[in-house]
This record gives sequence, structure tokens and C-alpha cells, in this order.
Amino acid sequence: MSAELKRLVQRFYDEVLNAGRLSVLDELLTPNAIYCNPALGLPASVEGAKQRLAGLRSAFPDLRYTVENITADGDRVVVQFVLEGDTARRVPWHRPHWQDRADARHDKLQVH
Repeated sequence: MSAELKRLVQRFYDEVLNAGRLSVLDELLTPNAIYCNPALGLPASVEGAKQRLAGLRSAFPDLRYTVENITADGDRVVVQFVLEGDTARRVPWHRPHWQDRADARHDKLQVH
């Protein structure tokens, strides 16, 4: 299961965050999933997450996540990454990490 979970997390970084393909969230998260990322505001639905991530991409047009390590233990994942990009406008930021449940489609995406 850990290998599959790592693959899904890598897909989130590659396809959603780096490529900006926000529709992939529909494949990774259940319809009632909650997206929690303190850097992007209060918890959001999948559609709310798409809007917030679109705003992030707007603020950082050349945003690039380079995943250096993915560690999975049971239903939790920790990702170490380098985040690079120039800002198009001022945006507050916090130190993110990713934790998740180990379902095929997840019901919570928690960023710390």
C-alpha cells in the first residue's frame, strides 16, 4: 500500500501542483473531501481547493515543486520538497507537508 500511496502523492505534485491540471483532484479525492492548507486559508471542498490552487498558480506563475523524498507509514505520508518560483503578487506562506489517508481516493488532504 505504501508504494501506491507514494505514487498518488507524486501524481498530486506532478500533475496538480506542477502542471496545474486541477481536474486531477477529482480522481485523487472523494467528492466530499476536505482540503486543508493553512497557507491557502480555511478548509475547502474539492472545488474550493481548485479555486485556491488556481489562485496560487496565478500568484506564482512559474511555481515548481521538486519532490526530494516521500515517506509513507500506514495511512500517513510526509513529503520533503523544494519549492521554487517568482511571485507575481505578494502572498503569505507557511511551511507545508502533506498527510493523507490511504484510500484509492482520499477524503482529506491536510497540509501542515
